[in-house]
Amino acid sequence: TTTKASEPNTPVSAAASTAPGPSASLSGPVGTTYSVTSGADVYGITLTKVVDPAQGADQYTSPNNGNRFVGAVFKIAGTTGSSSDDANSDASIIGSNGQSYSPDFNSIAGYTNFNAGDFNVSAGETSIGSVTFQVPQGVSVSKIEWNASVFGGQPAEWAVHG
Repeated sequence: TTTKASEPNTPVSAAASTAPGPSASLSGPVGTTYSVTSGADVYGITLTKVVDPAQGADQYTSPNNGNRFVGAVFKIAGTTGSSSDDANSDASIIGSNGQSYSPDFNSIAGYTNFNAGDFNVSAGETSIGSVTFQVPQGVSVSKIEWNASVFGGQPAEWAVHG
């Protein structure tokens, strides 16, 4: 098993869900699962889908002029212990223009934004939600990244091919 330490006693490993064994890479296609370990707590994070363009959750939710909503749908699965964090603080989009886009905090049609971004999973539990972004029209999504701090300063990333 390949692990990377993000802090003392906080190893992190990446395992592609389609490969039989763990991988040291923190970059993969949509569907790749990364294992996040913090002390005795472990959860898997998988980008399952990118909804682009996405519709707001209701008729009052719309992007700013010149932008569109993009939803990054994550599956978070508890492995051991009880893990919690804020997906809105952990996720970001890298556009084809090289710019990084932060979450918008809105929900999109068909998905919740976890519990206002917060997730909490114990061993055997799964939580699915979407982190929503506003991305300018004409800019495609190149990558979606997850929390560099838990991966020793290097984000886990999923390559998005539009």
